[in-house]
Amino acid sequence: MHQLSGHVGICRHLDFWKAHVCSKNLLFSSLNTFASSNPTFDELKALANEMVHIYVATHQLQHTCWRKVNECDQQFKNSVLLNKYFLLYKEMSYAMNFGDIGHVETTIIGWILILKAIRKHKY
Repeated sequence: MHQLSGHVGICRHLDFWKAHVCSKNLLFSSLNTFASSNPTFDELKALANEMVHIYVATHQLQHTCWRKVNECDQQFKNSVLLNKYFLLYKEMSYAMNFGDIGHVETTIIGWILILKAIRKHKY
């Protein structure tokens, strides 16, 4: 299950990298054409910072869904939340694998809220 979650998360991340890169520049039709343009590390960091605010749930997600129900894109909202949960899972997994107890304690707070919401708080 751990490996499956990792692969699904990677595929989702590659999908939104492709969507973002293609929307920024119409010359790029795929990630391969983007990679062949040899972007600098600073350009990649700037793109990643932009994508976090678009494709990962932040505090702004609540503001977007205060609008009328027919204006709120529920599928996109669920996708953004799923991306956040995959990143939270990956962060927790790395912290546990490296034995970083302080980081595990920090990330477990997010999981406590999720498990309590789905009534699996005994875990």
